[in-house]
Amino acid sequence: MKTFILHLCFLSIIVFYPFCIWGTESIVPKQDQISDAEALLALANIEAGLGHASKCYKIYDKIMESTENREELSLKIANQMNMWGDFHRIEAIYRAYLNNHPDDILTYFKIADVLNSSQRYEEAEGIYLMILLKENDNEKAILKFALVQLSQKKMDTALLIVNKLISDLEHKQHNNTQSLEEINQTIRLGLKLKAEILYYMKQDKEALAVYTKLEPFQPDETNDLILMGKIYERINQKEKSRDKFTMAYQMSPKNPAAHYYSIGEKSAASNEFVKKLMDDSSIKPMILFQWAQVYIANGFYKIAVQLYEKALSIDPECFPVRLGLAEILGIDHQYERSLDNFQKLSQEFPKNSKISVSLARVLGWSGQYQKSIALYKEILKHNDIDPVPRKEMARTAIWGKDIDRAMKFYESFWTVPIDKDLLLSLNAFTDEIKNQKLKKIYQYIQEENKKNSIFSGYETFLNQLNELKPDISTESFQKLEYIAIDLFPKYKIQKASYLESQAKWQAYNNRFIKAMDIYKELIDFQPGNQESIFDYAQIQCALGLCDQETKTYTKLLDIDPLHSLANIALEEKKINNHVSINGVYSFWKEKGRGDLSQISHNQTDLSIDIPLWCRYHLYITGHHWIEKTELAKDNYKAYGHTIGIMGVINPYIKSDLSWTKKYYEQSEFGIKDTGKANILFKLKDIMKLGLGFERTDELYNDFSLRKGIQSDQWWIDASLPINRRLEVTGKAKAILYNDDNKGEHYTLSGGYQFSDHPKIFKVIISGEYRDTNNENIFHYKNKTLTDITHPYWTPHDYTGTAITFKWYHDISKFLFCGSELHYYDILLSFGTNSEHNSSVAIEGAWHYEFYKRWMLSLKGMIHNSREWDSVGLWGNISYHF
Repeated sequence: MKTFILHLCFLSIIVFYPFCIWGTESIVPKQDQISDAEALLALANIEAGLGHASKCYKIYDKIMESTENREELSLKIANQMNMWGDFHRIEAIYRAYLNNHPDDILTYFKIADVLNSSQRYEEAEGIYLMILLKENDNEKAILKFALVQLSQKKMDTALLIVNKLISDLEHKQHNNTQSLEEINQTIRLGLKLKAEILYYMKQDKEALAVYTKLEPFQPDETNDLILMGKIYERINQKEKSRDKFTMAYQMSPKNPAAHYYSIGEKSAASNEFVKKLMDDSSIKPMILFQWAQVYIANGFYKIAVQLYEKALSIDPECFPVRLGLAEILGIDHQYERSLDNFQKLSQEFPKNSKISVSLARVLGWSGQYQKSIALYKEILKHNDIDPVPRKEMARTAIWGKDIDRAMKFYESFWTVPIDKDLLLSLNAFTDEIKNQKLKKIYQYIQEENKKNSIFSGYETFLNQLNELKPDISTESFQKLEYIAIDLFPKYKIQKASYLESQAKWQAYNNRFIKAMDIYKELIDFQPGNQESIFDYAQIQCALGLCDQETKTYTKLLDIDPLHSLANIALEEKKINNHVSINGVYSFWKEKGRGDLSQISHNQTDLSIDIPLWCRYHLYITGHHWIEKTELAKDNYKAYGHTIGIMGVINPYIKSDLSWTKKYYEQSEFGIKDTGKANILFKLKDIMKLGLGFERTDELYNDFSLRKGIQSDQWWIDASLPINRRLEVTGKAKAILYNDDNKGEHYTLSGGYQFSDHPKIFKVIISGEYRDTNNENIFHYKNKTLTDITHPYWTPHDYTGTAITFKWYHDISKFLFCGSELHYYDILLSFGTNSEHNSSVAIEGAWHYEFYKRWMLSLKGMIHNSREWDSVGLWGNISYHF
C-alpha cells in the first residue's frame, strides 16, 4: 500500500508539473502532507524547477531531519543547491562524502565544478591535475582542465591542452584503441571548446575553420550557430552572420539569445519589442530571466532591470530572478536598491556564500568599506580556506585607504608559506636527497626558508622537477610529482596575492612606475585578474599613457563585457581623443610697490586642441588682450595666436613646446614673440626633474608696456616624494631681461597631506629667495614720474616664507582616473618677508565635467598685503566633438 501511494504521489507530481510551471502553486502538495524522503526530494526538484530556492531549501532541511540515509540524499541535495549558490555548504557535503569514499572520481569532478563556479580556479585546477596524475588519459579531466584555463583567461594554455587532446584522439581513431563513437563524441567536445577559445582570442578565421571540421560531428547546435554568427559579424560578413542567427532561431524559436540575435540589436532594444515582451501574459518568469541575461550581455542594463521586475511581479519567489536583479542593480551603480534586495536574500538564506560575497561587494562599491570588511570576516568564519572573500576583503580595505589593514589581510595568505610546506614534505626524502640535483634544490629551499621566502623555493622546485626524472626511482619521482601538484593551488594563490599586495602598496605610495612593472608580472601570471587589469590601466592613466590605457581597458572588456567602470573609462578615453574647442577668459589686476604695479589685464582665448596619436596634442589658440595702466587714459588692445604641442613621450619623459605671436593695435608697441620649451623627467619613482625655458612679457605698468620689457627664464625644478603624504619641491630660475638686467629666484617647499582622496587636507610650508643685479631707477620731472629704468619689481636679497592650508574635495560620481572629474579646491595662505610685509591670500577653484563632452572650470584669487594687492579671475569652458 505504501509503495502504491508513493507511486500515485509521483504520478500526481508528473501530471501537475506543467501547471506548477505556469504558476498554479496550489496544485503542489504541501510539505506537511508528505513524509517520505524520496517524495520530498521530488517535490524539492519541482520547486527548484520553478526557481523557488527558499521552499526548496526548507524541504531539504526536512529531508535531512526525516531520514537516516543522509549520505546519498545529501549528494542529491548538493546538486540542486548550485541554483542558489550555497557553495560553502555544497563543498562541505562533497568533502564529507570524499572522506568516506576517497576514490570516488565523480565527486572530485563535482567539487571541482563548485570551486570553479565560486571563482576558486586554482583549487579546481589542482583537483584536475591530481586526477590526471592518477589517470593521465582521463579525457573528461583534460577537457575540464582546459575549461578552467579558459575561466582564468589563460587562452594559450587552454588551446595547447585542447590541441593535444584532439591530436591524441585522432591517433586513437586510426589505431582503434577505443570505441569510435566515444572518440568522435570527445573530439566533438574538444573542437567546440577549441572554437570557443579561438573566438575569445579573436582568431576568427581559425575559429570558423574549426567549425568546418565540426561538420561531420553535427556542430549545428543553437549556441554554435550563435557563436558563428558573432564571428561573422565581427569580421563584417553581415549576410553570413544573419544566416547563422536565423538558423539558430529556426532551430530554437523559444531561445531568447537566438531570438535576440536573429532580429538584431536595434530591434531587440526598441521600446516596442521590450513592451511586447513585458505584455506577453504567457511568458514564464525563468524565460524573462533568460531574456534579461541576454540584454545584460549586450550592455542593456535598464531593460534587464525591467524584465526582472516583470518576472517578480509574476512570481515574487523566483530566486534566480531575485538574485539577478540584485546583481545588475549593483553593476548599474544603483547601490541602495541592490543592497536592499541582497539584504532580503541574506535574511532568507543565512550563510549563503554567493549572496554574502555579492552583498559584501556591493557594500564596498558603494563606499561602505567597514561594513563590507565585517561581512567578509563573517564569511571566512564559515570557510576560512576560501581565498575569494579574503582577497576581496583586502581590496576593499585598499579602496577605503586603510593600507596597513589591507596588507595584513594579504599577509594572512602566507601565514604558512608554501616554501615551508615544501620543505616539510621534502624532509621525508632523506634517501633521495643524496641525489646531487635534488640535494641542490633542497639546499636552495632551506636557504630561502631562512630568508622567510614565500614561494621562490617552490617555484624553483617546480621548474626543475622534470630534470630529476632520469636520476631517481619512478616511485620517488611520482611522490615528488604528488607533492608538487598537492601544493600547486596554494602556490598560485600565495604568489598572486603577494604580487597584488606589492603592486597596490607601490601604487598607494604613488610609485607608479614600480607598480606598473609588478602589475605586468601579475597579469602575465594571472591573466584573468580583473582587479589588477583595471588597476594597471589606472596606473597608465596616471602616467599619461593613454594609448596603452585604452588597450588595457579593451583587454579587460574582452574578459568581462559587464565591467561597468572599464566601459565608462574607455568611452571617456575615446571622447578625449577627439578634437576639442576651448574658450578661456581671464582677468588680473595688481597694484602696489609704489608705481611699479599699476595694471589690469583682460584676456580672451579661443583654442582648438587636436589629439595626435592620443599621447600628443597640437593646440592652436587665438588671443585677444585688453591692458589698462594707471597712467594711460585708453585701453591697450592686442590680438595674436599660439601654436603648441605637448605630449608624453614615455613613462619617464613628457614635454611642452609653444610659440605665441602678439600684435598690438598701437603700432609703436610692435610685435611680440613669446614661448616656452619644457621637459619633465621621472627618475624612476625617486623624483621628478624638470628643465625649461620661457620667454614672457614683463608688463606691470605703462613704462614696461611701452618699452616692451621681456625676460628669458631658464629654470630647473625637482620634486621629491618622501612618502605618500610628504613631498618636498624646489625650483631655481635664472632671469635675463631684455634691458640688460639679470635676476635669480629660488623656491623650496614641503607639503604634508593629512587626509586621503577624495577629501584631502594639506599643509604647505614654503620659502623663497629673490635677487636682481640692478634695481629700479625712477625718473621724475617736477615731481611727476616720467620714466622707470628696469620698470618691474627688482628685489635685492629678498626672502619670504608662507604657510598654505589646502582643502581639495573630489565630488565626482566615479572616483577613478579618467572618469568625469568634479571637484572644488580652496587654499588659504599667510606669509611674511624680509621687508616685514605680511600677507594673506585666498584662492578657490571649481572644476566640473558633464554630459561626457563638456567641461567648465572657474578660479578666483585675492591677495592682500601692505606693499602689494592683486585679484584674479579665470573661467574656462570646453567641448569635445
